[in-house]
Amino acid sequence: MVTHHLKEAFDRLNLTHMAAIYDHHAEEASKDSISYLEFLDKLLWAEIDAKRERTTTTNLKLAKFPYIKAIDSFDFDFQPSANQRKINELKTLAFVERSENVVFLGPPGVGKTHLAVGLAVCAIKSGYTAYFLSAHELISMIQENIVSGRIHRKLKTLNKPNILIIDEVGYAAMDDEVAHYFFQIVSNR
Repeated sequence: MVTHHLKEAFDRLNLTHMAAIYDHHAEEASKDSISYLEFLDKLLWAEIDAKRERTTTTNLKLAKFPYIKAIDSFDFDFQPSANQRKINELKTLAFVERSENVVFLGPPGVGKTHLAVGLAVCAIKSGYTAYFLSAHELISMIQENIVSGRIHRKLKTLNKPNILIIDEVGYAAMDDEVAHYFFQIVSNR
């Protein structure tokens, strides 16, 4: 049973998962004669895994995806024009490290959003951050921030996620000033 002293230490260090599993692992360690180092290793990695899972869940919510889709659920037989080899290469996420843009082009209904979301989900599970918005939402956001004088602050905010998905580009008109800031967002990334 977790002692008051250990409970306080878990709370101060925000080791919530460790506090929840300590008794079970202590019992196991006692039964199996596990060394102190093995016991500590199990506890620490269980906490790390739980924190990673919480971070992933939080980042998936913050990304504002219209839905959660995995690349593996994409039907390449239905959409043979999608280059599966290239998509698998993108799944390595090297483009994120190189700060490269990825553009999916094609008519409506071919799976561009599915692929973009799938790549971003893969990235979030690997510890990156992502944010999704439509071109229409971005244009409105740019216009509002130009008027309010906070456009440069908004540009910095949009530069923070490792992956920024701008969906449905080409369906919304933009004036020259909005186009300038739109370009700045893409260029800065």
